[in-house]
Amino acid sequence: MVQHPLDPTNPFHPPFMQKDGRAKIGLRLAPDSEWLHRDELHEAQLRRKVELLAVHDDSVACLERGVAASEELLMAIEQWTGQSGNRSLEPIDAAGRLVQEDLCILDGESLVLVAGSVCFPQGWLLSSKIGLSMRAIHAPVPYYESIADPSDKVVHALDLRLRWRMNWFVVGSDKLRSEPGHPLDGPICLHLRFERQTLRRLPKTGAVVFTIRSYISPIETIDGRPELQTGLLRALDTMSDAERTYHGNNAPAELAKDYLRSKLM
Repeated sequence: MVQHPLDPTNPFHPPFMQKDGRAKIGLRLAPDSEWLHRDELHEAQLRRKVELLAVHDDSVACLERGVAASEELLMAIEQWTGQSGNRSLEPIDAAGRLVQEDLCILDGESLVLVAGSVCFPQGWLLSSKIGLSMRAIHAPVPYYESIADPSDKVVHALDLRLRWRMNWFVVGSDKLRSEPGHPLDGPICLHLRFERQTLRRLPKTGAVVFTIRSYISPIETIDGRPELQTGLLRALDTMSDAERTYHGNNAPAELAKDYLRSKLM
């Protein structure tokens, strides 16, 4: 069963608990039953997707060579959820409205992003990434060049088994959608954002499906858990300026460090 990253019973520590700051791909195998995660926020987040899609037409895109894979993904998600997608919509759009995850499809050979439904991005927009290779998509990421070749090899070698990894960020609000520049519509309110990402290859088209499930919790969630507070503080202290700037969390990171030090005194 998929668990929230900060669930005390979760056997996997949050990724900021890693022992060093080197960039890693960090993919792990998982059973098929852990592909998608439905929780108590399901209905509210699906309603939020509908609201965002009504005003952000850059949240869904599909190239002609992504249509067949989008149809295959929609059928897989329909089978998973036991619900039927809206067949009057593009398949990738219909699929995205059934689940809390954002969805991306890569061509299985070129690793070009050929379709996506991304309502909850962290500092990027689907419209600026569609049609780009995986390497080009991640070009702005400060540390990506060091793992670009291994990442391409890993994704090329994917089979039908499910794999997953986790990212984390300190952010200044509880908004799931953060556009480029990470604008805030109010004062900084410290939260931890986690992205559970899964990768798997579709059996018919051979395309690669990349899902992103975002979780946001107030930083106070880890009060009374000094091992997590210490790990987060260490990660923030060792993060490069370029990485902090890219993630748009310079100010939140500094406030978070002050907060954590006050709690660990």
